Amino acid sequence: MTKRKRRKRRKRNLKNAQKLLKQKVVAQKLAEKHARRKKNCRNNFLPTSTKEANASFFVSYIFQISQKNKQPLSYLYSMERPKGKLALQVVAMPADTNPAGDIFGGWLLSQMDIAGGIFCRSIAKGRVVTVSIESTEFKIPVFVGDTLSCFVELKRKGRSSLSVNIEAWVTRDFVEDNMMKATEGTYTFVKVNADRIPVPIS
Repeated sequence: MTKRKRRKRRKRNLKNAQKLLKQKVVAQKLAEKHARRKKNCRNNFLPTSTKEANASFFVSYIFQISQKNKQPLSYLYSMERPKGKLALQVVAMPADTNPAGDIFGGWLLSQMDIAGGIFCRSIAKGRVVTVSIESTEFKIPVFVGDTLSCFVELKRKGRSSLSVNIEAWVTRDFVEDNMMKATEGTYTFVKVNADRIPVPIS
């Protein structure tokens, strides 16, 4: 092996080691936060006599979940949490799958649209219709049995329109802390009357 190849290998190994160390630090911080939050919990499978026992278990748990979902630790368990008001929760069913067996993206968008409509109707105090949807990016696949939660946040209120940001998060394996953002987008709704004509929001 030439000197140049050895240098490239050492550089690659160092980069991989730094990446693993960074993931471990992130997991350790989240483990400590989890231990503080769950300090009064007394689970049979989780020793709670010391902070280290909680941290050790949670670090191992995070790695197992990240490998199962095939997502990096830094993304799956970031400090980002849902923004806005919870407007809709629904379980993904086998009837909502595409030919590959994953949940159909159109179903996900329709649930976000329903959640946005529920939120905007409570503000407009009347019927609202969807007029535009900004581009959305599907970050992770949604599987059968996942719990989909749609969070809605008001961005702008116009004369007859409401612009809201909708985030779709999934909960997997019946673990509340195992929440991942599936997608998000900005939806615009307009208040209309019985003749489907835009009317001012009172």
